[in-house]
Amino acid sequence: MKLIRCAFMLCSASSLTIAASAFAQSAQQAAPSEDAPSSQSGVEDIVVTAQRREQSLQSVPVAVTAVSAESLVKSGVSDIGTLGSVSPGLVMNTNRASVTPYLRGVGTQSGDPGGSSSVAIYVDGVYYQAPAAGFFALNNIARVEVIKGPQGTLFGRNATGGLIHVITRDPSFTPSGEVSAGYGNYQTGTGSLYVTSGLSSNLAADFSAFGTYQGKGFGKNLTLGGDANYRREFAVRNKWLWTPGDDTRIVLAADYSQNSNDSGHIRAILPGSLGVGATPARGTLWDTQANLPSKADASQWGASLRIEQKFGDIKFTSTSAYRNVKSVANFDQDATPIPRVDAVFGEKTDTFQQEFTLGGGNDWLDFTAGIFFFTSNAKTTPITIRSDAIATLRVDRYATQGTDSYAAFAQATASVTPTTRITAGLRYSIDNVSIVGRDIAAMGNSRGPQGSVVAQAKQNVTFKKPTWRLAIDQDLADRVMLYASYSRGYKAGQYNVNSFSNPPVKPESLDAFEVGLKAETADRQLRVNGAAFLYKYSEIQLFRSAPGNPILVNAAAATIKGGDLELTWVPAFADDKFELRTAASYLDGEYSDYPNAAFFSPNPAGGLIQTDGDATGNTTIRSPKYTFSTTANYNVPLSAGHIDLSATFFHSAKFFFDPDNRTVQPAYSTLAGQISYTSDNGWYARIWGRNLTNTINYTAWSESTLGNLVVAAPPRTYGFTLGFKW
Repeated sequence: MKLIRCAFMLCSASSLTIAASAFAQSAQQAAPSEDAPSSQSGVEDIVVTAQRREQSLQSVPVAVTAVSAESLVKSGVSDIGTLGSVSPGLVMNTNRASVTPYLRGVGTQSGDPGGSSSVAIYVDGVYYQAPAAGFFALNNIARVEVIKGPQGTLFGRNATGGLIHVITRDPSFTPSGEVSAGYGNYQTGTGSLYVTSGLSSNLAADFSAFGTYQGKGFGKNLTLGGDANYRREFAVRNKWLWTPGDDTRIVLAADYSQNSNDSGHIRAILPGSLGVGATPARGTLWDTQANLPSKADASQWGASLRIEQKFGDIKFTSTSAYRNVKSVANFDQDATPIPRVDAVFGEKTDTFQQEFTLGGGNDWLDFTAGIFFFTSNAKTTPITIRSDAIATLRVDRYATQGTDSYAAFAQATASVTPTTRITAGLRYSIDNVSIVGRDIAAMGNSRGPQGSVVAQAKQNVTFKKPTWRLAIDQDLADRVMLYASYSRGYKAGQYNVNSFSNPPVKPESLDAFEVGLKAETADRQLRVNGAAFLYKYSEIQLFRSAPGNPILVNAAAATIKGGDLELTWVPAFADDKFELRTAASYLDGEYSDYPNAAFFSPNPAGGLIQTDGDATGNTTIRSPKYTFSTTANYNVPLSAGHIDLSATFFHSAKFFFDPDNRTVQPAYSTLAGQISYTSDNGWYARIWGRNLTNTINYTAWSESTLGNLVVAAPPRTYGFTLGFKW
């Protein structure tokens, strides 16, 4: 066990060098002669855009998990919330029917309107700021890239922890398509359609549609009746590709989606504990005792225009995008039958981004430079808060948080020798953040008559920050590369719409030191990618729970160290019919300075008692010591068609949801699998199952004076899908 830990920790970075040398020696010994024919068998080459240009995954000196659409289907990953099962170190939490990712122990606790995430979500280069926009099904995609470490140079809004980039399929000039329909337990029906074709010699278009309807919830509302914990979604996307010349490429895209998804929104009292008012847990973890109907509706639409123009070896790119997101969600903050603290969250966010980049290169230099502008207007429409226990909380809250972000950036990679490259990047960001808020008294408010303004504020602040990246990578042999990097990430400060009178939190800052190895055997049967890192994390933005008014604070500093390891094996003896993908992560994070943290203890009368304490030395939240996943795929050829067998096993060590280290997600394991048959003429049938072990694990846990309230991940689900590709 000690050796395993050392292999993952930065203090043992020399072990990567030793492994790299051994891999290089083996690759050189097995290298084919120049006259030997090249083989396309073995591990599939993956093209990624982690450095804002298309490169092989193996040549990028960045820790990246890249998963194709086909691999996601085989692994049972159907939406962005389940990506963690194929990208260890990624913890996908849910809050108010939105996703709040944590990557290598870095993330954002809650999705506040107008705020930004420490782990950003992008779709085709477009930043998804609104929390309600981040929970969507993965359909019509080419691949997903999980880029680890601070993104302080090349990508839009700065992100301290990394980013998730979803790349959808572009239109093809060759007519093709796919249609599918499926049915599963909990009366769940799904359907999808994708068609694409060329309309002329230089114009192509595509159209995709996806829908899922869960007729029966995972649980019930034990107070009001009716279903709870269900998902219903409809989405369409349309892209147009125009190539007026050999050096010009223009892509226009538009999308719309509507979902009713209260999964991750409906909370239950933790079994064995008492909610406020000595309310015990009842039913299952997917049931609710809330006195509000189960409701979480969101709609979003957007359009983007990407123009690429080549001038010899130089390429100019313009990306313009607009997004509109609306959501309304009922939120019983105490999760009891009594209306102690209830809220209806109405939110609307409009964003616009414009980016211009210039990139290119030659035999010894590759560069990317650009300017970026982003503006957002996020407002409550409103948040209505009602409480029978706290009269001052009976308000309608109107708050608007605005952001104008400007940045200029440049990054270049120079080949100082035929096998050695040095990368340097710099970004300067200016973020103007403002908030305007007022509370209007509702009937029964003790602070004033109905309709009166009982609280108001208007504030603004500007943050300016340089961030950078330095890296060196060295080819030790063909397909064997060792790299080291130092980078700084930054997340702008912000206000909290639920405590709009409070000052803004300071920006987060993260210094990351990383060494990594990317290697393949000469015959490409085996790929090994690994990285060890050390993070120095300061001014961490965290929420302190409070009924009706959660407070956003800076939580001093933390040190996080650990590592990732990914292996892909396609053995020659199986004639490329078998593939094994294994990935693991190790995390060791602790708060190096965190006085005045919120600590909670059980209240005999129900709920919890809150006190202040020192969390220095405690483990950072959402940081499982170990995570591990492995996916096995086997293709069985038949006289007519073939059968595919797939299984994915995922294991996570325990982790904590809150800095006091009292709320514990125990270690857990899940299993997903599928069996499919595909005919020679394109028809296919698939039987699938997710969480086949029916393991209980939590996607969210909130502790406050109202009690221990948890959100459980979906139970065992299974079904079948029929489809046709042409």
